[in-house]
Amino acid sequence: LARNGDINSIPSDWSAWENLIQKTIEHISGKSGLAISDVYYEVWNEPDLFGGYKIRGSKNYLDLYLHSALGASRAVNTLPYKFGGPATTGYYDNWMKGLLDFVSKNNLRLDFISWHRYSKNLDVFLSDVAKARSLLANYYNLGTKETVISETGPNSENDPVYDNTFGAIHEIAVSVVLQNEVTRTFTFEIKDGASSDKKFWGRWGLFTNEKFGAPEIKPRGDAITFLNSMIGGTKLNVFGQGSWVKSLSKKLGGGITRILVVNFDPKGVHEEVVPITLVNLPSGNFTFKRTDFLGDSLSQEVATTSAEWSTNQYFKPNSAAIFEVVSK
Repeated sequence: LARNGDINSIPSDWSAWENLIQKTIEHISGKSGLAISDVYYEVWNEPDLFGGYKIRGSKNYLDLYLHSALGASRAVNTLPYKFGGPATTGYYDNWMKGLLDFVSKNNLRLDFISWHRYSKNLDVFLSDVAKARSLLANYYNLGTKETVISETGPNSENDPVYDNTFGAIHEIAVSVVLQNEVTRTFTFEIKDGASSDKKFWGRWGLFTNEKFGAPEIKPRGDAITFLNSMIGGTKLNVFGQGSWVKSLSKKLGGGITRILVVNFDPKGVHEEVVPITLVNLPSGNFTFKRTDFLGDSLSQEVATTSAEWSTNQYFKPNSAAIFEVVSK
């Protein structure tokens, strides 16, 4: 479909492109297709890099979005799904404003705005979100739009940290910092590419490539499993978070409360003894269990007549643990 045979070029036939979008959505989200619900469809990937698209001119991303949205609008008999973009290499106000103005003027579907962020500085992720919220506040006529960081990581280039625990702790820290700040965060990619003669080569994958045998889960993949332990329940307030130490707490069913604590330092030198105080305990007797990421578990039985109990827990640089409180 691309002009001059270049996959990053503008389609030579917009009607064919619209049909491709329609059929893709019907195949994946269609009730008669794969029937996968709640898929997020992004129009292009890093258009400012792959293809050199602009928000104006002859190679205009808005043309691509228009015809993609028209194709999506013709998809029938589908399960719910999300449609948006622009999935740029970073958060850029001119791209987001240009897209929001365009869909508003042309009455096009836009469920979310998305961008990528690779950085070892957690504050950069929060800065992006603040800018997105500020901009979206000017488009109340469009209704509530989701914010999606559709690629996250410590480095946009291949990096050895993607093969070790640094990348995993970064994944955990980003997830904790962005809790309730954005609608969705995604990580890239599922498995390493096959273009290296080494099994581990700093690629972004959560798994190694099958070229080297059965895919092996990498630490960032283990981080996803670790985070899954915090799914569900009711979020509890956590106070006293610092520059390196971040936390998330959930009250689950069956008298179980979990607290995830992560100590992330890009320089890998900060260690800390973290004071943890539990308040409003429903029972004076409980089990307190610590499970370290990729480490051991240690439990202790606590008997107290107070509704408040404190402990100090050591964290080495770039480490994480989940504490579980089980009422008796």
